[in-house]
Amino acid sequence: MQHPSPCSRGSTRDRARRRGEDPSILDAELLELREHEATGATLDLAGSWSYEAVAALEALPTVWWEWR
Repeated sequence: MQHPSPCSRGSTRDRARRRGEDPSILDAELLELREHEATGATLDLAGSWSYEAVAALEALPTVWWEWR
């Protein structure tokens, strides 16, 4: 059985609303995670990887007839 992607299930707030819960119940915890040093390091690393990926793709043909 294949499990749905976390992204396909909607946001945490949407799921909380569907269950009849207060969507702000986790605001303090989410803020703590957003401000955590590890979160910042992860975002920095993801950003550098995305720039490296874009740079690597620049060498590829941009239109189909260039490689045809």
